[in-house]
Amino acid sequence: MSIFNRNADQFCDLSGFDPDTPRPVIFAHDGSDITLIEIKGIRSITSDAEFAESMVEVFAAELAQIMKSPGHNMSISYECSFNAEKIVDEHLDRARHNAELKQLRIDTILRETREVVLKRAVNERVIMALTSRPIAGPQRELMLQKQANDEARAELPPMRSAMDPYLELKGLEGPHMAYVQSVLTALRRCGVMAEVIRPKEDGSRPDIAAIRQGIFYHETPDDWLPHEPGAVKYPPIKKTFDSDVSDFFAQPLAKQILSSAPVVSQDMRQIKWGPRTFSVCQVHRFPKNLRPFNLLVSRLRQEKMPYRVTLHLESLNHADRRSIGLRQVAAQLLGIFNSTTKLLGQNLQLVTQALGSDTEAVVKTNLEATTWIEPHERPELLPTRASRLLVDIQSWGDCSVSDSPANPVRVLAETVAGMNATSKGWRGVLAPVSDLSVIMPLHRTAPVFETGDSLFTGLDGSLLPHKAFAAEQPAWLTLGSAGTGSGKSVLFNRMNFDLMAYRSGSELPFMMIADVGVSSSGCMNLLKELLPPERQNEVLYVRPKNTAEWAVNPFDIALGSRSPLDREFVYIKNFLLTAIPMKDELMPQLATRIISRVYEVKSDLSIDSRPNRWQANLDPVLNEAAAAAGIILSDKTRYWTLVDEFMRRGQPTMAARAQRYAVPRFKDMATIIAEPQMKKDFGEEMIEKLQRYLESLEATYPMFASHTTMETGAARVMAVDLQDLLTVGSLNDELSRKNTLMFLMTRQLFMAKIAGDKDDIRAMTFPQDPPTRALYEDYWTRQFQTIAETPKRLMMDEYHLTGTIDTINEVIWHDCRTGRKWNLEVCLVSQELGDFRGLTSQATTIMILNSDSQDARKKIIEELGGNEAIDRALTTYVNGPDPSDPSKGANVLVMYKLRNDEKRWVIFNNALGVRMLWALSTKAEDRAVRDEIYRRVPLDRALDILARRFPEGTAISRWNEIARSKTRKDGSLAKVLADEVMQYDAQYTYEQAAE
Repeated sequence: MSIFNRNADQFCDLSGFDPDTPRPVIFAHDGSDITLIEIKGIRSITSDAEFAESMVEVFAAELAQIMKSPGHNMSISYECSFNAEKIVDEHLDRARHNAELKQLRIDTILRETREVVLKRAVNERVIMALTSRPIAGPQRELMLQKQANDEARAELPPMRSAMDPYLELKGLEGPHMAYVQSVLTALRRCGVMAEVIRPKEDGSRPDIAAIRQGIFYHETPDDWLPHEPGAVKYPPIKKTFDSDVSDFFAQPLAKQILSSAPVVSQDMRQIKWGPRTFSVCQVHRFPKNLRPFNLLVSRLRQEKMPYRVTLHLESLNHADRRSIGLRQVAAQLLGIFNSTTKLLGQNLQLVTQALGSDTEAVVKTNLEATTWIEPHERPELLPTRASRLLVDIQSWGDCSVSDSPANPVRVLAETVAGMNATSKGWRGVLAPVSDLSVIMPLHRTAPVFETGDSLFTGLDGSLLPHKAFAAEQPAWLTLGSAGTGSGKSVLFNRMNFDLMAYRSGSELPFMMIADVGVSSSGCMNLLKELLPPERQNEVLYVRPKNTAEWAVNPFDIALGSRSPLDREFVYIKNFLLTAIPMKDELMPQLATRIISRVYEVKSDLSIDSRPNRWQANLDPVLNEAAAAAGIILSDKTRYWTLVDEFMRRGQPTMAARAQRYAVPRFKDMATIIAEPQMKKDFGEEMIEKLQRYLESLEATYPMFASHTTMETGAARVMAVDLQDLLTVGSLNDELSRKNTLMFLMTRQLFMAKIAGDKDDIRAMTFPQDPPTRALYEDYWTRQFQTIAETPKRLMMDEYHLTGTIDTINEVIWHDCRTGRKWNLEVCLVSQELGDFRGLTSQATTIMILNSDSQDARKKIIEELGGNEAIDRALTTYVNGPDPSDPSKGANVLVMYKLRNDEKRWVIFNNALGVRMLWALSTKAEDRAVRDEIYRRVPLDRALDILARRFPEGTAISRWNEIARSKTRKDGSLAKVLADEVMQYDAQYTYEQAAE
């Protein structure tokens, strides 16, 4: 049955808006003010019981004070659909733009990411519409305004169908905005994040667009702009001559929103409106015991269908209250003869008591729901979905639900919050606000960030971006707690790749990964291959050894400065205290004296200094550069002089190379501690003991005893594999110290590239002659300007290998305190939360990937301050990836600490496409096969081949099959399996060509 003869006003109460003010208000036909609020969700993970208690005690109590007065209505709609393309594409388009700025060939990766996200994502939206009807305002003032509006309207020419410019009732603005503010305050006190949907500066009305999208989703962009009141620029041609000038003016808002007529099926159970076809249902009798809305959501989520459920609350007017009083009197009189009527009287007595309560209010309420099919879906799906929606609502409680209301189009329109000022689809039921607050669809965890470098999905399919370097956080220290097989390497490799590729700017961010093993090699290889050849030197993967060929001198400092900055001093001191385990209480004081004195002696700025002089056979590269630059070298040439000369010639790279030989080394400390004053101040016994430690140190760590030789060149993204330097397994103090020194060494390599800001320049010790000093100041000013806003991440994996050595914690925390000035995030990953020792309380992001026991979960909750809901979430959902299907990803519990010590907990799922799984895999068997195929074909093609042959993201099952039948003469397993994969690809290519 077509309803072309009905006016849109029958289904939509909206008439107009004021385009000249930024007020977030829409006007209804009767002059009501309507404002839309978008509910983001609750701030953190909360149990159903805790949330219900908060809603009853806080929100319902606040709302009751408002709803006691007539004229205030509220509609809350919860919509869940699979139309997530628009939101997902907004994130990925930003990512694509930033990756293309860096010249990364990212299309295949992003296309796969989009498929993975859309497979899990849902588009959830909770809208609350607050309506203030004219009865809610000062009646005498409103009466005068209505008269003035009527008089102004009478001056207009005849317009049967045009937007009324005289709808606004100024006297209603104060009560309405007070109503809106009260609701926002109550929501905030309950931990619910919400914001008013406001007009934008370009004049678009996202609030009106949100209402229209409830029916015409695909036809309405977010920046949809309705015609304003007044004359239209290009009016349509009139077909008849009459006095009606409606065509020359904007249509009423209802007609602009509902721009086409609905078509209702003969059985009144289907409504085709625009491209979608809907079915509706309506609750006529509420359950005796109202249950949390999330129970309904969990049932509907299993159905994998779109739906919208809307709850309407309307305050009672004076006539409603009188009616209740008369019914109660009648019921009491008739109850003498009829037990049923007597029960009615008791129920009405309860309602009357609620009406008289100071903390409760009774409202008229309706609950309506709809489901639909998209234009591309089969029509036979709709009856099935409608039936499931009906059954699930009935199962929610003892409900009476109708799927054929008298006016199905009006009911459908009322499922859109804000479409109507009042609910007329059914007469409604009476219920206390406190009871209704339990079933309000507000209990969903809000995303912490609106945008981010990595895009994850929540357990319910909502989008949860992760944002590094968030302005909302006071510092940037990330800790990852993850045992073996928890998906740790895949997660952090993915986050590292996302930061490098998708962070804004044309340059790669700076990153250092201190790794143990080759788990980061997949990420490094992928990033390197996606860059153009001329930029591939910006990505570096090294596996150093404890030899002079890989030397890193801990005494290296800023270019040109003759003494260390405070942060450099802190690092050197902690390095020495770690390397020299003397348990003397004077050792920190002695270390401070040694560092100060050794730089003073090796400087060229003091009278009694003994700076290092040029040696002919030390660095041929440096010698050739000096000859090419016209610098005369002799055995009297100081290396500091060579540094300055290279700077004068505009060669800072060679100046930095020369400075390697100018700064102190470990052996120089022996000279310092042999000075008489040192022995006098600290005693000969302590000095002799230190001398023995230094001798042992030089012998044990040749990579720390020599001038720096490890080259990083132009690399911005570096992974240092410490496999050959660390001891893994049972640790004692000595082995823990050794491991700690290696982590500190990788940190130093990174800091040499990224540390500091313009405030450091004043503290640098340069030569006093103005021209030379100006050279260094100009150089560092340019350097700091270049790197100041570039994000920088220092990541240390397997942090538990540092054992109980606290000095590294001091260095890390110093980096975190000062790192915000230079855009530095420190990320530490280990097997247990306790491995981080004192850093847990300072962390701003903590990620937990599994918890193997109740004891482990208890420690996590106690240390991080979690509640029962966090404990239950950890037990139920955070158990590592499914070994049988890696594509399902792994759930991660995350705690974000924001400013003012606010903690926000969320759970997201880290799922990757099969190509990324192969690229980032750290399983030994898969890595061996992948690397073998990398050697045969380019990386892009290799990942395509592996994804096609092993779409589950792993070849371990096939590896095991081959291992059982392989003989010694067959060669390596990786080679055999790679041969098989390449044969499969050749056959596939042949079949494709034949088709």
